[in-house]
Amino acid sequence: MKRVFCLLILVVPLLLLGCTQRGFETKGGWSGPVIMEDNVYVGSQKGRLWALNKLAGTNIWNRSFPSQEQDPLGGVLYGAPAADNDRVYFATWSSEDEEVGLVYAVGISDGLPAWEEPFLVDGHVVGGPVLVGREKCVTADRGSVDGDVLLFGSTGGSVYALCAVDGSLSWKIETEGEVWASPVVEEGTVYVGSQDKAFYAISLDTGAQRWKPFKSGGAIIGKAAISDGKVFFGALDGKFYALNARSGTPVWREPFDGGTWFWAGAVTDDERVYAVDTAGMVYGLGMDTGFAQWQAELGEMVVSTPLLAGQEGNERLVVATKSGRISVRQADRGAEEWVLELTGPDGNPVKVKAALGGEAGLVVVSTMDPWTVQALDLDSKKINWCVYLDDENSTLIKSQGECSGM
Repeated sequence: MKRVFCLLILVVPLLLLGCTQRGFETKGGWSGPVIMEDNVYVGSQKGRLWALNKLAGTNIWNRSFPSQEQDPLGGVLYGAPAADNDRVYFATWSSEDEEVGLVYAVGISDGLPAWEEPFLVDGHVVGGPVLVGREKCVTADRGSVDGDVLLFGSTGGSVYALCAVDGSLSWKIETEGEVWASPVVEEGTVYVGSQDKAFYAISLDTGAQRWKPFKSGGAIIGKAAISDGKVFFGALDGKFYALNARSGTPVWREPFDGGTWFWAGAVTDDERVYAVDTAGMVYGLGMDTGFAQWQAELGEMVVSTPLLAGQEGNERLVVATKSGRISVRQADRGAEEWVLELTGPDGNPVKVKAALGGEAGLVVVSTMDPWTVQALDLDSKKINWCVYLDDENSTLIKSQGECSGM
């Protein structure tokens, strides 16, 4: 009964948002941030994409998709964008049609459309798209174009591959359940889980399945992690799994049993795989055995995918609870080094549901109620900058010194 109750708490708000977003007032916070060169890119629940300076948090540009002239409310943007040196790629939950999502590519310097039209998706896109570097992308008619491949899943129960240069379809496969997780890719194979409880391995070039989908005991929501020929993921049956990436056969004697749901995605540093569950337990698991080398209790719900940050050999695991508590832990032993309670510009707590973003010693957090984007320096243990974004009027309201006790 406890699991059923918790699942309703997690799922119902998101499902209601898809049905009634025109009356939904909470802004921002579901889209994880991504860093590319000097900027941070993050989206909102009003369909607005923001580009902020990485060092100062200043506004570089922001645009609404669809434009406010077409639809004043835009479309909800959930997953983190993907970016390369030329473009930013992202998906929205369209407000014009309850059954259609839209995928966009825009110029990284100005936010102007880079494709002739956005790509229409059967269903909505919850997980962020993933960009895979390729010399050639094979199109659905088996011709090819230069450039990378863009991957994402949909609530329509499909996984898509697009040619990033022009948004043309490369392939599409159907699953038996909604796909909320973002894919991961290794050596020409796409790995992704579905709410049909199955985990898939798909050829990046053709869309053909590499092996028979592995059946877990629960829906798979979070992004998988892959290392050393193994792919790792958690499910809503409270189990955490490891499969041989080539064959799809289990690596561990038994899946790790956390006792409650694994909602957030997993991360790995090639030494251990790190998983967090909705009860607020954090685990550092041995990749070969699945045994917990360490575990820690945060005492609060976690739905945000954590982040490994810092220099190689001295990486730290950064975990955000739903209530905005940031825990920075030693990755090898799990010991908590320090904690920061995030607040908004009014000094009140904020919520964290989106995946964390960052690079090296910088961690970027997108919060809800209110919507702030905050940049945390792991070495100084301070917030470098915090911005409070007015998504209605496309303006940056608050800047440095206004959040988290600065």
